[in-house]
Amino acid sequence: MPSTNSVKNPPFLLTKPEIRVAKRCQVTSGGDTLGVVGGFVPVPVPAPVPVPDGAMGRLRRRVRARVTMYLEASMINRMIHGEVHELRLNRPPVNALSPDLLRFLADEVRRSPQQGARALVLSGREGMFSAGLDVPVLIELEREDLGHALEAFFDAIEALASSSVPVAAAITGHSPAGGAVLALCCDRRVMARGDYTIGLNEVRLGIPVPRIVADLATRAVGTRVGESLCVSGELLGPEKALETGFVDQLAPVGEVVATARKWCESIIEAPAGALAETRSVLLRDLVESIQSQQEDDTRAFTEEWFQPDLQTAMRDLVARLKGG
Repeated sequence: MPSTNSVKNPPFLLTKPEIRVAKRCQVTSGGDTLGVVGGFVPVPVPAPVPVPDGAMGRLRRRVRARVTMYLEASMINRMIHGEVHELRLNRPPVNALSPDLLRFLADEVRRSPQQGARALVLSGREGMFSAGLDVPVLIELEREDLGHALEAFFDAIEALASSSVPVAAAITGHSPAGGAVLALCCDRRVMARGDYTIGLNEVRLGIPVPRIVADLATRAVGTRVGESLCVSGELLGPEKALETGFVDQLAPVGEVVATARKWCESIIEAPAGALAETRSVLLRDLVESIQSQQEDDTRAFTEEWFQPDLQTAMRDLVARLKGG
């Protein structure tokens, strides 16, 4: 079917008093400075006005919180191409997987069939699919909050693996660690040709590979190769990723999404009921593995994360990422 290339984002609605305040002040959220026009459309504006005390200040803070919700919900853009919907990761600059992005991704995947999708394409921006978990965010979390963040990660994995409609990963660029994990949960993986890499490099950062992730790797490429990739932390270029079975197809970077869509369009030619039941049978053991391992993997990861040596290594990594 022809593509409509339409984008659907959650509505951002304000009460009439909030609209009046929003039109008179600027609000800042997540490093972006925004105003609100007509009660729902955010647009760039000059530097924010400091929030004063009193009733007006409280109202302004409420507006700021609502804009924050809009920005977070916009981290997943839904592009509609007939019965194939594209969920595009939209968290610049590298689509790092924050807990909020992961929660929104899980929600969007699960509600896609009710929105008319018979297949999904999960994509990123050109040159970068996802750089993996957002370490600068995770390193600041206390133990309980880290547990919640890991739950969001594993829930997103489960949502993709158990999706009632086929999912193709359009790997539009680099995809290390958590980005590779999301791709491994998809039925089909199409990767961009060029100077890009994909792989499970957690051990090179000092992070043990969770059992769930190891299961995903060995399922995709076989036990021996999967074990080797997890232990070595090797990042694969496109040709080697195709050779090992880590990805299924290569395409020019500007054609990755279209190639993934074409695969989706071909597979949904089958009767919907037969397709859904067959995928359910084939993926049942994977979904059960994710569900059964999640608690143990979360506990083990959390214990390791707060070890002094790993904390030092992660803070050094964050300093390098920030240019420190």
